[in-house]
Amino acid sequence: MQDEFEEQMERDAVAISEQSIPDTSFRSENLNESIEIDNQIPHTDFSEPVKDISTAENINSEAAILATISDYRIRFSPLPPSVLNELKLQRKQAKKAKKHDRREEYKEKRKPDNSKQSTDESPPQPQLKLKKPRLQRLRACATCNNDIFMNSNLIHERSVYCSIACIKNMVLRCRKCCKPNDKITFMDESGTLIQLPNAQIITTMNLEEFLTKEPYVKPFVDFAKLEEDEPKSKVFDSEKGLKKEDAIRAAVKQNIHDQLMKRAKKSKVGVSRKATKELSDQIEIELYRVHKSAKAAKYKSWCADFLFQVTDDNNMFFKNVVTNVYTAKKLVTLTKQEMIINTEESVKFNGTPISSPIKGPTQNRVFAKVKPSPKLSSKPVVSAVDMILGEEGADTTLKHNSHEFDSNCQICLRKVAERKAQMELIEKDREEEIEDRKRRKELGKNRKRENKSPPSRPSRSRWEKTSSRRSLERQSSPRYGGDYDFDDPFSNDQNSPRRDSPRRGSPRDSPRRRNRQGSPPRDFHRSQSFTTTSMPPRHDSPPPHGLIRTPPPGKSFTTFK
Repeated sequence: MQDEFEEQMERDAVAISEQSIPDTSFRSENLNESIEIDNQIPHTDFSEPVKDISTAENINSEAAILATISDYRIRFSPLPPSVLNELKLQRKQAKKAKKHDRREEYKEKRKPDNSKQSTDESPPQPQLKLKKPRLQRLRACATCNNDIFMNSNLIHERSVYCSIACIKNMVLRCRKCCKPNDKITFMDESGTLIQLPNAQIITTMNLEEFLTKEPYVKPFVDFAKLEEDEPKSKVFDSEKGLKKEDAIRAAVKQNIHDQLMKRAKKSKVGVSRKATKELSDQIEIELYRVHKSAKAAKYKSWCADFLFQVTDDNNMFFKNVVTNVYTAKKLVTLTKQEMIINTEESVKFNGTPISSPIKGPTQNRVFAKVKPSPKLSSKPVVSAVDMILGEEGADTTLKHNSHEFDSNCQICLRKVAERKAQMELIEKDREEEIEDRKRRKELGKNRKRENKSPPSRPSRSRWEKTSSRRSLERQSSPRYGGDYDFDDPFSNDQNSPRRDSPRRGSPRDSPRRRNRQGSPPRDFHRSQSFTTTSMPPRHDSPPPHGLIRTPPPGKSFTTFK
């Protein structure tokens, strides 16, 4: 079998050698032939054969033809390596050419010539405004105190004046302060005095010429005289006058308000403080509008007359003012005689006055003809003024919110009574507190006196009595067993035993007191913990069943059964 296989292999090798191998070397003339040969060979590594260049559409160059061949066809193609390398090289060159073309197109778009054509597509970019060069500040002007900069208008590099106009102003100021024949001294920018050459004398006559030639100096003149001679502005005086006038007006308003409230309280008339304040403000405003000034003589005289008539108890003018019979404009025009209203003239008819309060002297009114009035009913008529002022004793409880205080209002009276009772309680508490403080003070003084007094020492007789009584009690008491003798500290007996009491911590020779029969020791009861519900057992009763005694350290528990 092996011999037959070897013979078959030799036959296949001879057949392959006899076959003609086609020329697949890459040339531009035989490119199509090599591709046809490649298509005829069975392909096992890829599925799709290479297309014939003759059937390709819209291919105008070798670079486009080579671009149609995919990378995997080049990689796994059965063509010789020389052909494959040539194809790869051409592909790289084609990519480089495309990249170069793109760059050139981008550069052409960025050129200024192309930007004019593309104005419709993109808006023009705004041009940046260049900042002006910042000028160097040299110094401040000696006249106007403005900054002097280094520019073409500068008089001199060291000039202390910004312009010739400032030089002229300086000369004018010097002429106002100095006499024509006065010698003027000069100083530089730093403030040091300068000596002029050749004993040169400068006065106000030739000052301007000198400063134009040498603008780097300034005259040393006391300009304070000029400021004193200048007239002071009247602005501050007017402001002071306005402030003073406003103060006068405010005082007049307050005075009118105070006098009205004082008369209302005196006459027991219920008026609102807010309404009275508004009325007084309106009266003063109208008075100022008529007389134009608070310092006018008529302004002051009318205020004096008005306040006098309001405070007069016999004059009923106050009622007409409070009840708004007169407006503020009308009140300002009233004279002193027109403000006088007697009680006879205030007789009412159907709630309205018969005669107007604004009338002339009373002599003319006596001879006036009085028309007979129609018969009235016997029922008295109460006017609106009397209802408001509360003079007829009418109950004004329902109108409590319309007045500040009314003697006919039950709510007002109740509040007054409550306030009075509250004040009495406060006064009573205050008096009690004062008395308590006095008592404490006296007790403190007594305690200080007691503490300051020296402690009293017991006398010998008292000590002997108490000591003998105590010794007898201790000897008779079974608590101490009757075996102890207590010595007397004041006794001179040498045979008396040595003082050795249990209180000194000495050992006690008497036997320990025995517990009662059947009672547990005292330590047992102290060691138990009880709740609020369980009561501790008696000392003479046996312990309950199951109680556990707390053992001392180093010993075991013992349970009582």
